[in-house]
Amino acid sequence: MITLTKTEAARFLLLRQGLMGPRSRGGKAAALERVRDLGSVQFDPINVFGRSADLTLLARIEGYRPDWLRQLLYEDRRLCDYYDKCMCVFPAEDLPYFSRTRRMFEEHPRGREALQALRPAVLALASEKEYVTSADLDDGARLTWSWGRRASLANAAAERLFHEGKLVIHHKTGNQRAYSLPETVGLAEHLTAPDPNITEEQYHDWAILRRVGAVGLLPDRGSDAFLSIIDLDASKRHGAFARLTERGALLPVEVEGKTYYLAERHKTLLEQARTARPGTRCELLAPLDNLLWDRRLIRELFGFDYKWEIYTPAKDRKYGYYVVPVLYGERFVGRAESAADRAGGALLLKSFWPEEGFRASGGFRRALEGTLSRLARMNGLREVRIECSI
Repeated sequence: MITLTKTEAARFLLLRQGLMGPRSRGGKAAALERVRDLGSVQFDPINVFGRSADLTLLARIEGYRPDWLRQLLYEDRRLCDYYDKCMCVFPAEDLPYFSRTRRMFEEHPRGREALQALRPAVLALASEKEYVTSADLDDGARLTWSWGRRASLANAAAERLFHEGKLVIHHKTGNQRAYSLPETVGLAEHLTAPDPNITEEQYHDWAILRRVGAVGLLPDRGSDAFLSIIDLDASKRHGAFARLTERGALLPVEVEGKTYYLAERHKTLLEQARTARPGTRCELLAPLDNLLWDRRLIRELFGFDYKWEIYTPAKDRKYGYYVVPVLYGERFVGRAESAADRAGGALLLKSFWPEEGFRASGGFRRALEGTLSRLARMNGLREVRIECSI
């Protein structure tokens, strides 16, 4: 059994995530490599001062620009957006592993009967054009669709066909999807390839190993880090952890009486974690950053209790609608509320809540201002305006 202190385990996680030491350089190629290394980066359409996937990559890549991700997704087709842990961005060559997910959507009863008759017409329209948009698909008829929203029947049919792998996202305009046939954009080979995981056990082993690698350390317990793994209950999860450990693909680690697991391929980072110096790097992490996929883990190892309050009723929020963790060196030192004032050309820091016992030094202020400047540049904004005390 490998034994680590909490400090060493926290440093290991930061090293694994690319959040300690220098940020990656190399432009779009570095963005592709980072997504491949993590396996998946979670996507969310909300854009207060950057979408979640872009904030995740900005925290790891020097000079990151959202256009790099757009090109990798919709021009180069090296990445795709589909369901892994909820909606994610991941390498296009991983699509064969999601055959079960596509079958699950094919069998899902929601809207199935109402949409069945529209499928041939939507597919026929997509075969006639390079891509179809909501304007092409809006037939005036409506139904209650995902997240309780009202959607046109034809749009819902296209979305269901996307879930099933019969359509793919050609591009997006804002958050509006344009769909095309997989063969139109060169993804048909990935979507028709056989599932590499023949049995359910093989699938669960692959998915658990993928999620542990995407975070760095995870325990064998219920966790948001395991969301969307099909038919995974506690017994099957235990079985997957046991098989992966027996094969040596996962290594158990004891941290002050608790057992976590890391992927064997990341074992080389352990010695670095024992000797690493925290540095003075500062990042505002996306609420869905890979490091935060298991928030109980963050409480245990960093002593930081974070809740994304975007779905909490306003009257019940402790902090705010889109408040993100502030990482400085090897510590979470507080929470920040930022916003992009696009009309005024400024990135705003509206509020900062320090953790108990943290006192902002001149070095921290400089590091935070540097990070806010990076955020401003990513959003195409000219300046940073700090509207609160630090």
